[in-house]
Amino acid sequence: MSTPAEPTPKPAPLNPPDPAANPTHTELIHRFRFHPATPARQAQHERVRREVLGLAHVLAELCPASRETHLAIEAAEQVMFWANAAIARHAAKGE
Repeated sequence: MSTPAEPTPKPAPLNPPDPAANPTHTELIHRFRFHPATPARQAQHERVRREVLGLAHVLAELCPASRETHLAIEAAEQVMFWANAAIARHAAKGE
């Protein structure tokens, strides 16, 4: 009696369902390769930078000089980095 053929494995998702799981080779290549900006994406990157810079100015103006203010501004910087990574790595609807 023959054994049934194994199903073809599905490609791994870019974001593994288990955040504790190590990323696959394909995921690492996607994360670390260069993602050139199209004109539409360039405008999106610039808007993210402009909006987050506005937030950083508000934080610097309203919050007293402190460790917490420094951390809040660093968190805004991380928001900008991750938002721009999302724009760079994933095609927008209609692209």
